[in-house]
Amino acid sequence: MQRLLMIIVLSLQFNASSQTTTIFATGGNWKYNDSGADLGTSWSTSGYSDNAWASGNAELGYGDGDEQTVVSYGPDGNNKHITTYFRKTFFVSNPAQFSQILGTIKRDDGAVVYINGVEVFRSNMSGGPINYQTLASGTVAWPNEDDFQNFSFSPGLLTVGNNLIAVEIHQDDNSSSDISFDASLSGDQAVQNIAINRGPYLQQATPNSVIIRWRTDIPTESKIRYGTDLSNQNQVISDLQLLTEHELTIQNLNPATVYYYTVGNSTTWFTNAVAENYFKTSPTAGTSGEYRFWVIGDAGMGNNDQRNVRDGFITANQNQHVDGWIMLGDNAYGSGIDDGTQEHYQNGVFENMYESILQNTVLWPATGNHDYNNHIPFSPDPAYFDIFTLPMYGEAGGLPSVSEKYYSYNYGNIHFIVLDSYDEDRSASAPMATWLINDLQQNNSEWVIAYWHHPPYTKGSHNSDNANFLDGELVDMRENIIPILEQYGVDLILNGHSHSYERSYLIDGHYGYSDDLTPEMILDNGTGGNDGDCPYQKHTIVSKAHKGTVYAVVGCSGKLSGTSSGWPHPVMVESDNTRLGSMILSIDHNRLDASFIEIDGSVYDHFTLLKNAGAKDTVTVCPNDQVTLYPSFQGPATWSPLNIVSDSLVINPQFPTVYFATDSTGCITDTLFVEMFPPSICNLSVDESVLDNPFIAIEPTDNSTTLPIHWFGFEDEQVTLVVYSIFGQLITKEVLLNNPNEYNQWELPTSGLAHGSYFIQLSGRKNRAFIQFTHH
Repeated sequence: MQRLLMIIVLSLQFNASSQTTTIFATGGNWKYNDSGADLGTSWSTSGYSDNAWASGNAELGYGDGDEQTVVSYGPDGNNKHITTYFRKTFFVSNPAQFSQILGTIKRDDGAVVYINGVEVFRSNMSGGPINYQTLASGTVAWPNEDDFQNFSFSPGLLTVGNNLIAVEIHQDDNSSSDISFDASLSGDQAVQNIAINRGPYLQQATPNSVIIRWRTDIPTESKIRYGTDLSNQNQVISDLQLLTEHELTIQNLNPATVYYYTVGNSTTWFTNAVAENYFKTSPTAGTSGEYRFWVIGDAGMGNNDQRNVRDGFITANQNQHVDGWIMLGDNAYGSGIDDGTQEHYQNGVFENMYESILQNTVLWPATGNHDYNNHIPFSPDPAYFDIFTLPMYGEAGGLPSVSEKYYSYNYGNIHFIVLDSYDEDRSASAPMATWLINDLQQNNSEWVIAYWHHPPYTKGSHNSDNANFLDGELVDMRENIIPILEQYGVDLILNGHSHSYERSYLIDGHYGYSDDLTPEMILDNGTGGNDGDCPYQKHTIVSKAHKGTVYAVVGCSGKLSGTSSGWPHPVMVESDNTRLGSMILSIDHNRLDASFIEIDGSVYDHFTLLKNAGAKDTVTVCPNDQVTLYPSFQGPATWSPLNIVSDSLVINPQFPTVYFATDSTGCITDTLFVEMFPPSICNLSVDESVLDNPFIAIEPTDNSTTLPIHWFGFEDEQVTLVVYSIFGQLITKEVLLNNPNEYNQWELPTSGLAHGSYFIQLSGRKNRAFIQFTHH
């Protein structure tokens, strides 16, 4: 049996000889260390001296009787050395002539192979760090003891001239009867026509990093060049492992910046340097701006309906950059009993489908039941987790979930939460809910958007009143997860599963069945801005809890289905199961807009949600000072009493007055009171050049009796602190000790201070500064 296996190996090598060049053959001479000592890690590098090592021809080992060189296992046959080390120097005149280096190794039991100090292969060994006491993963026994294992690596690891291969052989047990080792290397000179058959596609963008993935039909190295100038992509990262699934993380990037990129290997660029191949890093967390996202659900049919939805989005989007792409699950359908495989993702996402979007839009998916193949017995593991690289450890903001099934991420002033409504325990005390609570408790983003597959409210092809095994996920999410999200101020929840479009009123507190809905649970029964109606509004400055949420089902991005009894669900203001489409979601500072886009690019439904609009505010200025007023909403305002339409208003007031700013729908009006500083403040003679050095600040505190005042940068041993009311009334005047080299503090008593605006002036002989504060 052993002889037959050897004949097969030799035959394979002979058949390949016309395309390969032998670098060194089996049976060669190796240096070895059989002392059982801990050699650390430097032994595998070319700089390590092996002059004291013994040498001998392969096969090297003991216990089988066919060894050319017998190595020692130590003095105790019941406590043999776990690890034996081997090294060989070999010569390569021109590594560039090879497309890949092919290796074979006989190992009993486990082995790790290094080339010039870089690990290129391990066999029958566990992952992670290993040392001289690490056991092999299992026993290699007859009839597999003489099998050769094949491996390959990039010729980029080789240098012109001498190179080093180092191998460590590990026993699976210290009483094992034998070890065996032999190896060979050859260079493949065949011309490889490598092609990308998936991607490139973008994952896990942050303000300072992004992941780019792609797949090739032949194993090769990974390489990316990138830069902010399309014609000068002057930065390069690479990985010399030979892989078909390529994944590189680009780091040390600038926030909110566009970078162009090209992917390839050590010798060839597979993509062109074109404007469509780019990524844009996320803005710094908390930054308000104009952001745009695309939402699809139940899309992965791999058919023309899915392509029509894609084309409708492209038409409506008009070449605008999309900051994120949200998938709501059921991303890859098959036959219904064979879903969610690599093949189905290839047909439903990567091939003849979304290529032009994938190359420049970061994808943030959720799982659906079809991605898990509906838990049909003996189904393979979901391809979803091999295809996507999702933030398990808070890499993109949010609390680490230590799972790719549910996670969170930040984009500017938005916090996104992605849940697994199918494969995870959905109870209120389960790990997912516990993580959710902790994640929301630490969140301070202005907007919170959550999404998952199974909708809490629907009467489409699934029924959220149905608690049986087919739709129990819908009830669980509504009863256990929705109360958590509403408590922490979720603004929008997106789902798929029902193959329809459904969109709710602004609602809160509805955790039962559809007939349990009461009028008090509908906080705004308008359309949210559709057909000229007023936008939904939320006021969250004091508290975010239970201020209303909009729910949308977008499960019609690839297929349509019928409806359930009771259609439409009573929380829904819009429901349709005849239109394929997707959603464009945009956030502009404190304004959220969502539009359902049909396959022709037209808008079927639209709603707007505004945060903290319709403000009443006071602006205080000195006479003849120029000041710019801004409304609390995005877009033009009509300014009264001037009857001017503009995004802002520049004024130069001479006396107290009031202005009103009204939005284009007439739904929102800001009231802005303009008051004047008293002469005692406006007539201060202050050298502006010295105002940059002194620093004065007020420390916010819950203490109602004192207000801490801090200052720094005043040069004198004493400073004078004066507090005025907004009407010029002297509240207090204090002479305080000052240390020019330290931060100073004084407590202003506030227990008898009336509510209102005040000014603090701090001055010395050379420095002066003042600050305004409001006492509530």
